[in-house]
Amino acid sequence: VKRETELMVTLQKLVVQIEPPQKRALQLLVKTRKLDDTKKKIYLYQVLGASGNPLFLSVLDSVMRGADENLERGVIRSLAFWPNTQACDLLMDRIKNGQSRTNRVLAFRGYAALLQESEELSDKELVAKYTEAFEVAPDKTEMTGLFSGLAQLDDFAAAELAARYLNDTKLNPEAEAAIIRICRRMANDTDPVKIRNMVQKVLDQTKNESVTAAAKALIDRLD
Repeated sequence: VKRETELMVTLQKLVVQIEPPQKRALQLLVKTRKLDDTKKKIYLYQVLGASGNPLFLSVLDSVMRGADENLERGVIRSLAFWPNTQACDLLMDRIKNGQSRTNRVLAFRGYAALLQESEELSDKELVAKYTEAFEVAPDKTEMTGLFSGLAQLDDFAAAELAARYLNDTKLNPEAEAAIIRICRRMANDTDPVKIRNMVQKVLDQTKNESVTAAAKALIDRLD
């Protein structure tokens, strides 16, 4: 444990050295290639991920293309903790092309987390990324995790996206909740007819009492 802690401190100092970023990225790439211990490499890649330096994305991309399954997993974890959505493209690539189901699921969860925490993308851009995420989700269990982030968006297209899954028995509870949250928040800024029709769609098919109550209250508010 002590040696691992010392390694992390050393790597963190390395990342924050005041040097031209291109030179720093190249030095780190060289250092990782010289390491024989996969665990140490993964530690270094996690530090790269925490730095948020976009130049390191090409480093991590290069590493993944020649990595075994364990090393790929370590890089995916580092990308999942990237401080912004710049790592989304690499994670999407691993969702589609990861070496194992475990790695593809980890990449998907990391992608979803970055979208939910995004501060730099517009809601319209996020709807587009959520749309792609729904299309490539490993399974419906993982897909359910997307609705909480989708529900945060102030874009009616987010409600329309959620509505695609109202007829799916495994996804409709999350879809209904997301639609109600979006429509309630946007009721004063969006065409009331569009909002009412969307909420009525939920009301017509929900079996959840709390959703029914919320939908009726929102329709009453619009009438």
